[in-house]
Amino acid sequence: MFRAMIYKELRETWWIAAVAALAYGYVIFTDVRNMGTTSPNAGSAEEIPFLGGNFPGYFGGITFAFFSALGLWQSTSESRHRTWLFLLHHPAARRRIIAAKLVAGAAIAFALPAAAILIFAAWAATPGTHPSPFEWHMTVGSWQDACVVTPFYFGAFFSGTRPARWHGSRLLPLFAAALIFYLLSDDLGAGSFTPAYWAAATLWNGACVVCIFHFMRTRDFS
Repeated sequence: MFRAMIYKELRETWWIAAVAALAYGYVIFTDVRNMGTTSPNAGSAEEIPFLGGNFPGYFGGITFAFFSALGLWQSTSESRHRTWLFLLHHPAARRRIIAAKLVAGAAIAFALPAAAILIFAAWAATPGTHPSPFEWHMTVGSWQDACVVTPFYFGAFFSGTRPARWHGSRLLPLFAAALIFYLLSDDLGAGSFTPAYWAAATLWNGACVVCIFHFMRTRDFS
C-alpha cells in the first residue's frame, strides 16, 4: 500500500515537475549559451558558473514556486476530486497514507533541483566548455537555496489539509512560511541565511508535519 501510494503521487504530480524542469532547463541553457567560449562576455566575473549569470538569481525563485505548487496540489487535489474518503478508508492507517504522500512529495521536491544543480555543475566542470574557473564548492549556495524553501512545501501542504475556507485563514501556514523567510534571512542572495533561519525553518517543518498528521487523523471527510 505504501509503495502504491508513492507511485500514485508520482503519477499525479509529474506535470508540476515537468513545468519546473522546463524552467530549470531554460535557465541552464541561457547560462551555457552566455558563458560558452563563443560569447563576447565569456570569462568576465559576471559569467562564472553558479556565481554569475542567471542561475543564482532564478534557481531559488523556481524552487520556491515548485515547492509551493507541489505542496498545494498534493493536498488539495484529493479534496477537489473527492478522493480523500476513498483513500482514507483503505485498510492502511491514515498516518501511512499521509506519510506516503509526504515522502513522495519530498523526493520529487528535492530530486528536481538537485538534478538541475548537478547537470549545470557537470557542464561547468567539463574542460573546454567555458573560460571561467570552476570549483565544486561554488555550488554550495545553490544547494542552500534548495533547502531554505522547504518551509514553503510543508506550509503549502498544511494549508491544503486545513478544514478552512480559501478566503479565510486556510493559507495562513503558507503566509507564515513567507514571514519566517522574510524576517530571518539577511537578503535574497546565496549564503545569506542565518543560523536563526535554519533553526526556525527546521522547527516550522516539524510543526507542520505534526499538524498535518493531527488534522488528517481527526478530520471528518464523510
